[in-house]
Amino acid sequence: MNFKTKITLVISVFMVASLGVFGIFGYMDTKRNSLLQVEKSVAMASNALTDYIDLWVASKKAVIASGARSLSDLEEISERELKARLREITRTIGGIDSFVGTEAEGLMIYGTDTQASAGFNPRVRPWYTLAKSAMKEVATDAYISATTKGYIVAVAAPIVKDGKFLGAVATSIDLKVLFKELENIKFEGGYTIIQDTKGLVISHPELELIGKDLAEVAPDLARQIGTAKEGVLEYAYKGTQRIYTYKISNETGWRPAITFDKSTAYAF
Repeated sequence: MNFKTKITLVISVFMVASLGVFGIFGYMDTKRNSLLQVEKSVAMASNALTDYIDLWVASKKAVIASGARSLSDLEEISERELKARLREITRTIGGIDSFVGTEAEGLMIYGTDTQASAGFNPRVRPWYTLAKSAMKEVATDAYISATTKGYIVAVAAPIVKDGKFLGAVATSIDLKVLFKELENIKFEGGYTIIQDTKGLVISHPELELIGKDLAEVAPDLARQIGTAKEGVLEYAYKGTQRIYTYKISNETGWRPAITFDKSTAYAF
């Protein structure tokens, strides 16, 4: 083999090796970009879910805020008139019932024929204290209704006249309507989970998990969640690897999330 042939052979081998190296790096770069794109896509889905919930809650808050302004004459109107206005608030919001707690006397008045139990003090109820401390429309954590046995939420607002706090008005809303709509939102290989501000699961397709702490439901996931407002995490659940993407709701402080089967989410 002459010198020219040897040089040609060496160059050919070098080129083949180089192409192999570039091919490997090209594949790795493509894979890395694809993984980033997947994470971006699932995060966008999570953001859209939270934005939907925020819009739903904000619309209810807007109605209760308007209702509170209409009750600035609370000290002058009759109970009959007050009940009529409360029923109108309930109808507009699409709630179960609306009610007022007064600051001076501690009275509890419902729009329906419901009567407060003896000694009931609305001034210590979460919806009242939240509205009073925030001095704006608020939403409570979800809680179990004594009547429907399902999860409800109360939206509330302070009643104010000439800078004086007169009390708070609130409407209880059945969350079944919201959860039903969320169930109809389909994600390939995924489903929605919602936690309240205490970390309790309030929406999950596995009904037996509702009301439980996330640390009990998915301890691997609960350990990873810190104080970040949003994120994409990986965790193990019932023998499968999953991706959990979330964004905390500005309107409620809840943590709506979508959990995906990892093999489905990262399929190329």
